[in-house]
Formats: sequence, structure tokens, C-alpha cells
Amino acid sequence: MPIKLFILALSTAFLAVGCVAFPDDGSYYDGRYDRHDDRQEHRQQWERDQQRQQWERDRQRQQWERDRQRQQWERDRQRQQWERDRDRQHQQSEHERQKAIEWERKKREQTRDKLDKPDHKGWDQRRKESDKRNNKYRQQWEKRDRKDD
Repeated sequence: MPIKLFILALSTAFLAVGCVAFPDDGSYYDGRYDRHDDRQEHRQQWERDQQRQQWERDRQRQQWERDRQRQQWERDRQRQQWERDRDRQHQQSEHERQKAIEWERKKREQTRDKLDKPDHKGWDQRRKESDKRNNKYRQQWEKRDRKDD
């Protein structure tokens, strides 16, 4: 009997260990066998999240680069416009300055021409007035000379 009992205990232990170690279906599931699968699935999810976050960072970096480049283009365009306006103003003021210089030169020439050319009408008028005065004085002198004689 002790031998039968020993064989029964040994066979029961072997069957119990064998059934737990090698389950044939999911009826003996206690969660210990899928723990590796859960870790692997969790790691895969973490890797997908990391990849998604990297894509998002790359997208944000590209957007930042595009915005920075667009701002640089805008600053360059504004600077070029400012330089064109400045050059245009400079040319306009230079043109006005040249016109003023030319006007002053013409005015000086006209004044010089007036001074260089005798004003015959004015000259004749002054000569006639001078002759009238001289004649008047001459007549007065002649009257005095007649009285004195």
C-alpha cells in the first residue's frame, strides 16, 4: 500500500506540474504566460509614441524654418524697398538741386547781361534829363552874365 500511495502521489505531482508547465489551451490561464507579450506590446507602443513625437518635432522644426525663412524674405524685401525709395528720393532731391543751380546760373547770366548791355532807353532818358538840367543852369548863368554887364 505504501507503494501505491507513493506512485499515486508521484503521478499526481507529475501531472500537476506538466499541466501547469504546458497548458494545451487557455483554460488554465493565470496571466503569467502573457507577461512577456504585454512587455513587448508596451515597448512597441512606446516606440510608436516616440516615433510619432519625433515626427511632430520634425514637422514643428520644418514649420519654424519656413516661418523664419519667410520672415527673412520679408525683411529683405522691405530693406530693398527702403533702399529703392531712398535712392529715388536722393535722385529727386539731386534733380531739384540741379534745377535750382541752373535757375541761379541763368538769373546771374541775365543780371550780368543787363549790366553789360547799355540800356539805351534808360541811357537816353538820363542823358536828356542831364541835358535839360545843364541847359537850365546855362540859361541861369547867361542871365546873370547879362545882368552883370
